[in-house]
Amino acid sequence: MTKPRFAPWRRRGFLQTTLLSLGSFLPGISSAAGRCVNTPSTEDGPLYPAEEMPWSSDLTTVAGQDGVASGQIAYLFGQVKNVACEPVSDATVEIWQADSKGYYKHPRHTAPEGLDPCFQYFGKVRVDSEGRYLIKTIVPSWYRIFDIERAAHIHMKVRSPSNGVLTSEVYFPGTDQDHKRETDPVYQSRRNKDLLIVPEDGRQQDLGLDLPNDPDVAYCRFDVMYRL
Repeated sequence: MTKPRFAPWRRRGFLQTTLLSLGSFLPGISSAAGRCVNTPSTEDGPLYPAEEMPWSSDLTTVAGQDGVASGQIAYLFGQVKNVACEPVSDATVEIWQADSKGYYKHPRHTAPEGLDPCFQYFGKVRVDSEGRYLIKTIVPSWYRIFDIERAAHIHMKVRSPSNGVLTSEVYFPGTDQDHKRETDPVYQSRRNKDLLIVPEDGRQQDLGLDLPNDPDVAYCRFDVMYRL
């Protein structure tokens, strides 16, 4: 079955706009209301890594392999905060996801075409003193599991000794993505599911992370706010 190629956001002009209204749409700070909004929680799902999660902020390269991962590069970044809107400085952020062909690195998910040797598939980072995190990865493809077609997303788990554990998912904007989500029964079952979609805007408000300016890259800010 041929998978539709993800339409790069740059074609819809997302890199020409800014994140001036970011807080109104992100799961995290709501600038319009001046209050915090809880990030919707989800489950691990059947494809949580069977191997130890490595410390890695760049999933697009693999030691000992030449080249970079196939697919559109994405910077996934944001800030972790508690219920009082205060930065959580002791958090760890884990992500796991499919590659550009829709395959996970997991015994339950067979990849007939083979896995991408230059993609790490999962990794974790520590936030800084301001609760900020940054992971370089790719925009994943949709995939099929247990006869269900899942829209493209990245799984995320935030762990904090002071604030507990939250599991969530990160989805992407765009017409093709919207259509996939409409027929994804798992996504449709989520509460407050619109809060799981990153904005279609650009990267101007990068939290001072000094991200490179590349028109071919997807900039995905996903703030996390949760309580024990």
